[in-house]
Amino acid sequence: MKTNSGTPIVKRLMIIAAFLFAVIVMGVTAMASTGQRPQDTTTTYYYSAEKEIWLKDVVSVSLPDNPDGTQPKGSNTVIIRLSQSNPVKQIIVVDGLVIGGTEPILEIAGHDTGGTGELNIGTLLFRKVDANELEIHDTDAVRVEMANVVAKDNELDVNVNVVNVVRTGRGGASSLFLGATRTNLAAFLDLDLLPNNFIPLNETGVRVDRIRILGPSSGAAFVERIIFLHSSIFGRIEVHDVNVQDIILRDTTLDDSSP
Repeated sequence: MKTNSGTPIVKRLMIIAAFLFAVIVMGVTAMASTGQRPQDTTTTYYYSAEKEIWLKDVVSVSLPDNPDGTQPKGSNTVIIRLSQSNPVKQIIVVDGLVIGGTEPILEIAGHDTGGTGELNIGTLLFRKVDANELEIHDTDAVRVEMANVVAKDNELDVNVNVVNVVRTGRGGASSLFLGATRTNLAAFLDLDLLPNNFIPLNETGVRVDRIRILGPSSGAAFVERIIFLHSSIFGRIEVHDVNVQDIILRDTTLDDSSP
């Protein structure tokens, strides 16, 4: 039995069903095309003096297949760029897991490749850190302090020029840290209360393939403290082309035989 009143309803339901089916198909296709492709992702942090906040820029590039048709492994790199004449209070990484990328997988440098900039650091502290190797070269330092540092063979190479003074640019109000909540960071640093200018990320631990802390391409950048706490670096740590007032290594283990 046919009715004129039922036909529009049926047609409307069929149109809605077809639309929903098309939306689902497009969503599944998009997920398949983007979710399965390995990517190289670079997250860059830099401090804006004008806005008085740390800004983050994320760039991801899809990787082509290997010549044999297999898919390559994606990577995740964190870069912290320090600008000329813009002092930073501190950069702190807690519970870091740097699992392997282009060596050195942890790099602290006065400038990127081809640059001429300088990075002046008040205190550079590695505490409760293990890595394959640690190399410091082309660096001026006032003091080097080591306590409970263990290396299997020749994994530790500290070659610094001893100087009388390093200007550190104290007074910067900006702080950046990765890998711990506000409460956990206070416990790590043996503090009852953190200053208000600490703005932590809402996460515990940070897992990446590579971390690079870089000075400007030219001129000088200043940071009062760079601290790595309770972290594992599955590769080489390299510090070069920087000026440091105090280099401190505590409870650090180095062993390049580890996979």
